[in-house]
Amino acid sequence: MTAGLGAWDGRTDEFPAASFGQPWPGGETMVTETMVEQVVQALARGEGVSAIARAYGLDRKTVRAWGRRGGYVGRAARPVVSQLDPYRAWIAQRAPEVDFNATVLHRELQEQGFTGSVIIVRRAIVPLRAVTNRSAEAEARRDDRRAAALPDRRF
Repeated sequence: MTAGLGAWDGRTDEFPAASFGQPWPGGETMVTETMVEQVVQALARGEGVSAIARAYGLDRKTVRAWGRRGGYVGRAARPVVSQLDPYRAWIAQRAPEVDFNATVLHRELQEQGFTGSVIIVRRAIVPLRAVTNRSAEAEARRDDRRAAALPDRRF
């Protein structure tokens, strides 16, 4: 940015990358599997921990930990648990009946003991609505093709 007050002068090269669709610096995967392998190989050649850490921009403790592990060890993703999980089947059945109205669904869920917000319900019905819209569009296309195949009849 320019001058001390941080005023924007219209140049896009001074904005954070995320403003234009790229991930934030540090938001991408920090270390690749190949980098870990290179570090382990450097340790096996007898290079110093501090020199390796400087060369790869890592902390010395990270380099030592990778050396102890002997290579890349991936992490398992944590399972995502939602407050709505016990109610998913009910929502899938009830949502089309109330025309995917999240407020109505939320009110009825609260009567069943749900303590989450209406936003959670809104996010849960988006894919359900999309499936219904796609099937409705397919039905309309089928009807259009049938009408086009029939001869023009006037009654």
